[in-house]
Amino acid sequence: SFCTLLAEREMEAIADAHLAAAEIAGSYLEAFCEQTGLRWGPNPRDLFWYRPPTMHVLEFFVMHMALFLLWLATRSFYRREVQRRRPSRNPDSNLDLILGTILMLCWLSQVVFKALRPNPLVQLCWLAMPCHLITLIWGYVLLTKGQNNWPQCVYWATLAGVYHWGPVSAAMFPDWNDHTFKAIEGPVFVLHHGLLVVMPFYWALRYELQPLTWRFVGHFTLVATFVNVGIYTLMSYVSGLNVNYMLYPPPKVAHWPFLKTPYYRFYVIGILIVLSVLLWLLLRVVNAIGGLFFTRGGGDAAVAAKQKKAN
Repeated sequence: SFCTLLAEREMEAIADAHLAAAEIAGSYLEAFCEQTGLRWGPNPRDLFWYRPPTMHVLEFFVMHMALFLLWLATRSFYRREVQRRRPSRNPDSNLDLILGTILMLCWLSQVVFKALRPNPLVQLCWLAMPCHLITLIWGYVLLTKGQNNWPQCVYWATLAGVYHWGPVSAAMFPDWNDHTFKAIEGPVFVLHHGLLVVMPFYWALRYELQPLTWRFVGHFTLVATFVNVGIYTLMSYVSGLNVNYMLYPPPKVAHWPFLKTPYYRFYVIGILIVLSVLLWLLLRVVNAIGGLFFTRGGGDAAVAAKQKKAN
C-alpha cells in the first residue's frame, strides 16, 4: 500500500542519515587518531583500522545504548545485594597478608618495567589491562579485609573470580614481545600470573562468594563491557596500543572463526558472559568443599557463638 511504501522510504532515509552521521564522525575519529595513537603508538595503520572508523563509531553508539539499558535494569544491585549483606567474621590470616604483599610488589615491578621503556607514558597505559586491575583488587581484598568492609571484599573477590578468564588467557597465551628486561620480566610474569590463576580458588576455598543472581550477572556484564568498549577503546585511540584487543583480535588466536570477523567484539562479549557464569559455578563447588574444612561465621550469630564459647 501507499502508506507502507511511504513508511519504508522514511525508514531508509533515517538509516541513510544515521550512516552519513557515522561516516562524518568516523572521519573526525580518523583525523584524531592520526595525531595521537597512530603518531606515537606501535601499531601500523592496517592493524589499527582492522575495523573501519565508521564501524568503530557505530559499535560505540550501539554498545553504549545497550549498556545504558543494562544499567537501568541493574542499578539497584550494589545497594540491595552488597551494602545490605550481613558482615561475617572471618579469621585473620598471615597467608593473606603475604599473598597480598607479593601481588602488590609484582604490580609495582610492572610500573617500573614499563616506565623504563621507550615512550613511557604510552607504555604505562598497559597497566590498565585486566590482569593489572585484578591484581589491585586482590591486593585490596587481601590486605584490608575485616568485619567493616567484608561485604565489599566478598563482592570484589567474586567479581575478580568471574573475570578469571582474563588472567587464565594471559597465562595460557603470554605475550612477551615487549619485554625489555627479559631475564627479570619473564620470572616476574610467571610468579604474578601464577598467583592470579590460583587466587579465586584460594578465596573460594576459605571464604565466601557473592550469590549468583540475575542482577549480579547483569552487573558484572555491565562493568566488564563498559570498561572494554568504553574506557579501553578510548585509551587505544589515544595511546595507539591494542589495549585488551579493542583494536584487533589477539594475533596468536586470530585464526579462531569468531575472531576472523570485524564484529568479533560482539561474539567475545557473549562468550565471556557464559564463561563468567561457568566460572562462578566452578568456584561455588570449590566453596562448598572448603566449607567442610574452614569455619565461616555469619554476622550476629557468629559473634554470639564466639562470646558464648569465650564465657
